[in-house]
Amino acid sequence: MFSSLTRNAVNTILLVCKHQSVGPVTTLAISKRLGLSISYLESLLSKLKKSGFLISYRGPGGGYCSNGKPSDIKLIDIIRSFDFDDTSKNANK
Repeated sequence: MFSSLTRNAVNTILLVCKHQSVGPVTTLAISKRLGLSISYLESLLSKLKKSGFLISYRGPGGGYCSNGKPSDIKLIDIIRSFDFDDTSKNANK
């Protein structure tokens, strides 16, 4: 079972990849489509940027796009970034 954070991260990346062909996808568009608050979504998008899944563009016409080809994004990498913290990684060593 995945956490709601991981599920929202996957859905956000899927939405961005699907709609980025017409330009960067705005936070407002993602929020409306997925029913997530702007503040929660900004935190999630920040984590997705730090993890290297998304890039952002500022200013008018700005928003988010995948960092590279969408086909290069692997579900397991998203799950590892969001469902496993450093303590669980170190416990297996």
